[in-house]
Amino acid sequence: MRHDRISVFPIHPPVSLIVQKYGGTSMGSPERIREVARRVAPMADKHKITVAMHGHSNVSDPNEFATPDSFAAAMKMSKYFKVNLDIGHFTAANYDPVAYIREHHASITNLHLKDRKKNQGDNLPWGQGDTPIREVLQLLKRERWPIPADIEYEYRGRGTPVEEVAKCVAYAKQALA
Repeated sequence: MRHDRISVFPIHPPVSLIVQKYGGTSMGSPERIREVARRVAPMADKHKITVAMHGHSNVSDPNEFATPDSFAAAMKMSKYFKVNLDIGHFTAANYDPVAYIREHHASITNLHLKDRKKNQGDNLPWGQGDTPIREVLQLLKRERWPIPADIEYEYRGRGTPVEEVAKCVAYAKQALA
């Protein structure tokens, strides 16, 4: 089991401690994210810890990781800074996750899977939005890239969360068949 890969996401206590130590309150807060990233970069380099920047879709906020350029800027701060690509947010921001993954697969630690409409559209049940979930999963399978893909349940489904996630799993299995 590897312990040298940490995704920058509020649910990871080790990252929260690093962020607090270097002056941040949350890596999820766009107002401080780049400032905190600059402070975390030397520690990532010193301890050889991979830190993955999670993107959202607010392309109008210069502190948000939402565009290919913002991810590139983060990765220039440290060779240990990588991308946790949320393909739903990336699609909602009008970017192509398939093209981005093809070009940057070596710098992606993991994917968050959800379905959203373009132009900052809503989260929807899988298969109803514009996110190319099937194409992304097929690309990972075809190229054999070892990038974990995590289901994120963020839409309001008709069933219980467990039932809705089961639908996402079934969609993924069908996409990979």
